Amino acid sequence: MTNHKDKFHVLIVEDEELIAEMLAEYFALVAPEIKLSFAKSLYEARTLLQRDSFDLCVVDCNLPDGTACDLFFEGAFRCPVVVTTGYVDEQKFSQVKKESKIPLHFLQKPYLPADLYRKVRELLKDKSVR
Repeated sequence: MTNHKDKFHVLIVEDEELIAEMLAEYFALVAPEIKLSFAKSLYEARTLLQRDSFDLCVVDCNLPDGTACDLFFEGAFRCPVVVTTGYVDEQKFSQVKKESKIPLHFLQKPYLPADLYRKVRELLKDKSVR
């Protein structure tokens, strides 16, 4: 667990502002023990991943400056990752899964905030998320 006063720290990389706002509001209501940080691009995600420590990352597959695969190939992640996407490039992600040493999960878009919350809870269950 990170050192955020008993909070879990989750990075959400999402370029659609409405989705990010909806997730921020939902998690603030149902999971105050989870601190969310947001990035809108790979560039912002790289900066946050270098600067902070996260318990989990949720990354939109297609971003304005590349794909979630780019971050995997760069070795940017040090925690489990959930990739959210409406379209999965099976070939690219099978290569990522083979090469990656960290857990990789998928969540199909569109999804409800409750769907993501359930996935986050499931992945952080060993770290005592209610």
